[in-house]
Amino acid sequence: MVLLPRRRGLDEEEEQRKLEARREFKKMDWVGSWSLSFAVGTFMLALSIGPSVGWTSLGTVSCFVAALIMTTTFVYRIRHAKNPLIPAHYFARRNFVMPMILRASGNFAYFGAFFLFPLVMEQGYKYSIPRVGALAIARPITFSLCSPIAGYVAVRIGERISAFAGAVFLTLSLVLFAMLHPSSGVWFIALALGLSGLGMGVAMPSTSSAMANEVLPSEFGVMSAAQMLATQVGEVAGIQILETVQQAEVRRHGLNGAAPGPALLETFHLPFVIGACVAAVGIVGGYFMRSVPRERSKQKA
Repeated sequence: MVLLPRRRGLDEEEEQRKLEARREFKKMDWVGSWSLSFAVGTFMLALSIGPSVGWTSLGTVSCFVAALIMTTTFVYRIRHAKNPLIPAHYFARRNFVMPMILRASGNFAYFGAFFLFPLVMEQGYKYSIPRVGALAIARPITFSLCSPIAGYVAVRIGERISAFAGAVFLTLSLVLFAMLHPSSGVWFIALALGLSGLGMGVAMPSTSSAMANEVLPSEFGVMSAAQMLATQVGEVAGIQILETVQQAEVRRHGLNGAAPGPALLETFHLPFVIGACVAAVGIVGGYFMRSVPRERSKQKA
């Protein structure tokens, strides 16, 4: 409010921009917008209440059905509306669809494992909460440090290689988590955490770059919203589904109320395997991406 300018030009230019904005606002596909909002909202609600009220309960099933109906409506509006929320032709472009697939699958695996990790350490290895926190910080630190470097490197080696490598690192991280056993050392756990942060830090900047170069500058908002949608749905789905699978394993082995130890550690293997399989979908997405074409200057000797 203090630093940003109130307007970006003369009074006439500012008024013209406002008129144009009003015209665009009136042309917006409100049916498509609200159908997408309800589709995502009911789907996220179903994922959230499913573990507590049951996946076959009336409320959960109703939410999934509503999400399916609203998604169908949104797809119809994309194909037939005069001014669709997301132009349909973008879904035929590899560098628009594949980065979203990588983002959704990557966040599914990353946040699912992120949620399960402290439970693994407390229930499987009897770690205290402060010790778990001190160890878990390796993941976000690696993510934060790698992202700006990866953005620079992606320009040199191409977004396709960078995104593919990031998805591979993330998948390897989930594989290592699935291999945890009672004698696994701290170094093994730290390696799994580091690979997870490295994978996301390397892959995410490239997906943003690929999508940004695929859309018109006037539609950057559409691109950003699509990225956020894929990211958040992946996050919630990963946390809820992997948690549900782990709790089902606890019940299947009759370990409700069991003391922390190797038996509870076993119940985390299947969720991490599922997370690794979903992360591998991101490898496919990264493989089919295309690097952004760039003009490279050649210096004469």
